[in-house]
Amino acid sequence: MMGESLSFMNMKVLKNLESKLEKGISRIRSKKDIEHIFIVNLEL
Repeated sequence: MMGESLSFMNMKVLKNLESKLEKGISRIRSKKDIEHIFIVNLEL
């Protein structure tokens, strides 16, 4: 999605997009945390 496209979206659509992005980021961070814990445990 290009930045220019965002100006044509209404607030409800933008909030929905924001929510999806936040959930995706949260999932990525959770996976990274789990991987880090796994690696640390392997090193012990």
